[in-house]
Amino acid sequence: MLVGMVMLPPSPVSSGTQVYSEPGSYSFTVPFGVGSITIETSGGAGGGASGWTQEVPPSEKGLPTTYVDQYGGDGGSAATATSQVSVTPLSTVSITVGAGGAGGVAFGSTWYSSSNANPGEAGEDTTVTYAGSEIIRADAGEGGQVLSDGAGGLASASTGDTKTNGVAGDGGAGGFGNTDDGASGIDGTVTVTW
Repeated sequence: MLVGMVMLPPSPVSSGTQVYSEPGSYSFTVPFGVGSITIETSGGAGGGASGWTQEVPPSEKGLPTTYVDQYGGDGGSAATATSQVSVTPLSTVSITVGAGGAGGVAFGSTWYSSSNANPGEAGEDTTVTYAGSEIIRADAGEGGQVLSDGAGGLASASTGDTKTNGVAGDGGAGGFGNTDDGASGIDGTVTVTW
């Protein structure tokens, strides 16, 4: 006796999320059955400048010289960029997560001038490439300067369906005084949702 074959309905595509939050390069393989993904990105934020100490000469002869601790400028936060992308199942998306910029290194207790403080470093852009083309770029934040905050990443320098500017002074904090380094900016991120 022959037994009839039973046709099962195709399995539904399961949803999921993959997050990349460490600087570096990655390959994301599109799951079977998935034809569209949403990618949200941010670049690396800028690092803060080192602190410094200002030497204030006496206003009158015979008075002591005074020293006033000063803040270095804060780094800027990065731009963000988001896109919905049509993809082929089992194809590869290439991802590069940008690092946050390093903070400026303080010179030490013998320096008393803003000219001897160190600015923070800019962060790195975060990029996503698919089928040989860059589809998303999130512009990094600039490093803090000794006397001013670093600029935020620019939407105009980013690529994506939706882009937002970073904010000046919203990255790594500047140091305070001539022995305090600036803080590093936070690293970029990429979130893939399907």
